[in-house]
Amino acid sequence: MNCQSKRQAMLSGAAREIYMLLKTQTADGLPLEGIGELIADNIDSTQNDEARIQYANAHARNDDFEKERLLILRRWSKFFEGKAPLTEETATSFIRRFLNNLNHRLLFNESITIGKTRFIVGESLLDDVISFYDSNRKAWTFQLTIEGSGSYSFGETIPVEPGTAILLAPEATCHFHRTLDSNRWVHYWVVFEPKPEWLELLKWPTLSQGIYKLDISEPDTISQIVAVFDEALKHKTGETPLTSKLHNNLFEQVLIRTSQDNKELNIAPFDLRIEKACQYLKENFTKNVSISQLAQHCQLSESRLSHLFREKMAISINQYKIHLRLQYAKQALIETNNPISVISDQLGFPEPSQFSKFFTKHAGKNPKKFRDDHTNS
Repeated sequence: MNCQSKRQAMLSGAAREIYMLLKTQTADGLPLEGIGELIADNIDSTQNDEARIQYANAHARNDDFEKERLLILRRWSKFFEGKAPLTEETATSFIRRFLNNLNHRLLFNESITIGKTRFIVGESLLDDVISFYDSNRKAWTFQLTIEGSGSYSFGETIPVEPGTAILLAPEATCHFHRTLDSNRWVHYWVVFEPKPEWLELLKWPTLSQGIYKLDISEPDTISQIVAVFDEALKHKTGETPLTSKLHNNLFEQVLIRTSQDNKELNIAPFDLRIEKACQYLKENFTKNVSISQLAQHCQLSESRLSHLFREKMAISINQYKIHLRLQYAKQALIETNNPISVISDQLGFPEPSQFSKFFTKHAGKNPKKFRDDHTNS
């Protein structure tokens, strides 16, 4: 089989797999087997193959996934039900339609995920996929272009070249893709939940609401950052219980080096009142701490504390409380053999069923499956 035939067979096979997934499943239950080569060809990530596919599959742009699923099926069914030929061009168009419906709305299963994406004409199966980000996501995203050029649109359009870093806060709305006049766009990316002490490192020049840009001018700094990313890519997300801590450490180095290269940034000390609030919530995350109690502890009014907390942390107090509980639960499921009922009790849930419901809602899978997946990987 020559290269062209192999490419067509791979595209057709991937398209058929996606079609069958959409035909038989809903957003909450997409099986992840069968299209790894398609995603892996475009995404070089620290994640294992299943997680790479989840990166593409699990993040529907439309809140009403069922409506979007039916629209896609109606439009493309004739090509997969034998009523029209499934050509390479048709398969490519279908896959692009599917991928263009994706974004990062859902939080990754880890508190930080690091990867590298390559869109290269003639090498990647899909070199013109447009990624869409809508507001109200839970995670931040960092992207650093190292080859070629890309384009970000958010009312206006800006190009990015090697050395340009883009930061997308949870409230950002934009889409981005390889620029048409460049045959490639290669960039590192990080999807992460910021530590409180990182917030001052994330105060970059603003392009639009939740969208920030820095140009890294020193070649040595770029080389150092690339080396840090390459080190991170050697360790797959979820590979060991300590991998997430390693990734957080390496990414903190990236943020520090980026800030050092841009001396015009005014890095102020982190707000001690919010630091005090975060510390109190960390020490009492198994308890149902009210905003009133927290405000009294920080000697602020409830409204002032809520406003300051969201301003500094980019999430609400309740979202931060959920984050703390969820991260403890994930760590306990991965690093200990404690029964799920014990972990539920440690987190202050009256019944294991309530913990299971909480975990499934926020982690995307139930506690047993989460533990089994990490044990098997």
